[in-house]
Amino acid sequence: MTVDQSVLIQYIRDRADQLGLKDWTVELGDQPPMDEDALAELHPTEGRKWAVIRICSHFGKLSPEEQRSAIIHELLHCHQVPILDIVRLDLYDARVIPASTYDILHSTMRRAAEYENDALCEAISPMFPLIPWEETNLKQSEG
Repeated sequence: MTVDQSVLIQYIRDRADQLGLKDWTVELGDQPPMDEDALAELHPTEGRKWAVIRICSHFGKLSPEEQRSAIIHELLHCHQVPILDIVRLDLYDARVIPASTYDILHSTMRRAAEYENDALCEAISPMFPLIPWEETNLKQSEG
C-alpha cells in the first residue's frame, strides 16, 4: 500500500489534538527514521512545541494496528520532551555534574521514557481509530 501523505498528516493532527497536543505543531517528515529499526521517530524542536514524525519506508506494509500504534507512540513522546530536556539540555549546559554521570542519567531517562511510552501506547492505542486509508481509496475509485 502506498502511504497517502494527506491522510496521514490529518490523522496525526487529529490524534495530537485528542492527546492534549493542540498547542503543538506536528509535521510529517520526508526522511526515514535515523534508527533503521524504528517504525517511526519523533524529532522535537528545542524550546518549541514543534516536532516532526518520520516514518519508515515500509510503513504502508505494516498492519493497521501497528501503524496506529507507531503514530500514537511518537505523539506521546511530545509530553516527555520537557522533562527529558531538563537532563538533555539544562543539566548538560550547566555542567553541574560530571560528564559520566550525565551520560548515565541521560541514557537511563531515555530508556525509562521508552518503557513508559510503550506501556501507555499499548494501553490506549486501541481506543483510537485506525488510519482511514480506505476513505481515500474509495474517493479515488469513485472519481
